[in-house]
Amino acid sequence: MVRVLLWGMGEIGSRAARMLVERPQVEIVGAISHQVGVDVGAAVGAPEHGVTIVGRPDDVGNVEADVCLLATDQRVRDLAPQIEWLLIQGTSVIASGEEMIFPWASEPDLAGVIDAKARAVGRTVYGTGVNPGFAMDALVLCLTSCCASVRRIDVVRASDFSPYGPGPLRSLGVGLEPDEFRAGLAAGTVDGHIGFRESIGAISRALGWAIEEFREEIEPIVTTVERRTPHITVSPGRVAGCAHSAEALIGGEVVIRLSHPQQIEPAAEGAAVGDTVTIDGAPPITMQITPEIEGGQATAARMVNAIGSVLDGPPGLVAMDELALPFATPLGVPGTRVRAGAA
Repeated sequence: MVRVLLWGMGEIGSRAARMLVERPQVEIVGAISHQVGVDVGAAVGAPEHGVTIVGRPDDVGNVEADVCLLATDQRVRDLAPQIEWLLIQGTSVIASGEEMIFPWASEPDLAGVIDAKARAVGRTVYGTGVNPGFAMDALVLCLTSCCASVRRIDVVRASDFSPYGPGPLRSLGVGLEPDEFRAGLAAGTVDGHIGFRESIGAISRALGWAIEEFREEIEPIVTTVERRTPHITVSPGRVAGCAHSAEALIGGEVVIRLSHPQQIEPAAEGAAVGDTVTIDGAPPITMQITPEIEGGQATAARMVNAIGSVLDGPPGLVAMDELALPFATPLGVPGTRVRAGAA
């Protein structure tokens, strides 16, 4: 029996909880979120589970958990106090925050602190997700295993943000005038995609590339037709999303280029969605996934399916290339993998 603590039950955390309540080898021992007083099962549309959601970690009580699925914040600096509290409890951590995929890229000093604290208590801290965490990095690294050499990597993830609510849309500048979009960039209220530095950091470390220059570009996607979602209507001439890209260079040459156009109702103007990885190597590889890997469900699955790898993993703050490859086991926990040839 694997004991799991849930912290954060927004879109990602709730989907992960829904997966876990159906797994008899998993015991949910506590849940921290804003739905205070609600049973975990009822909160995710499942039968009551016997665990009531609390609003603060101190209200969890004396709970012993093997691992916590942490789905609260994006930034390492915001997640660090939560991770520290969990490590003090003796709990390993799987976090969905974008910067946690490769925290050495944005917060190297803080990453070192987290690593030291995790090693001191013999627990593992790991960040995972779809983007960053898979589409632009883990998948890329897996494909490079077919190459004798790699010269350049290009990834395009074209996304439809129509299902998302006000928070994510606000970060893309959806609904703004183009001038307001640029003002939002300057003020930090519009930031597009979080995770380019993390994806490039993970790829370059795994491949042994010493990146010498990093640069980003972000431009508004201005619609010429009305676009409508359950959350917003955008008139022609206003921003429907953003085209955000990043490049990593060695010796003045681009070796990694990641491009992430994100918008609502892309089909309204004939734009397709999907994930495309192009590797200039020996042999060259091009892989396309259409439509894009759906972010919410896939991120929750990545967290749940990583439980076994994390509990079997080394102590400390670990990156994607330091754990056994997670996959969709029936349970996503240790003891579910059958040795080849076993009955």
